[in-house]
Amino acid sequence: MLVMVIGPYGKRRGATPPELEANVRRARRVGAVIARAGAIPIIPLLVGHYVSFYLIGDYEHFWEEASTELLKVCDAVVKLPSPPE
Repeated sequence: MLVMVIGPYGKRRGATPPELEANVRRARRVGAVIARAGAIPIIPLLVGHYVSFYLIGDYEHFWEEASTELLKVCDAVVKLPSPPE
């Protein structure tokens, strides 16, 4: 079973680097719970966070499109809430 973990990254709203890291950590923790339950976590936020530094242009748009394609093969989705402001 493939389970996609989605949630806010925060770059568009001007999140600081520590806030971005916190969002990635939350997604990673949820992914670990999913893996321990026997499913395969798909976490675009985690990959996008680290790869985005090497992409030129609108990398958020790239990951939105990539996530849409990944959703087509996932069996379930876990949506993380936005962190408190």
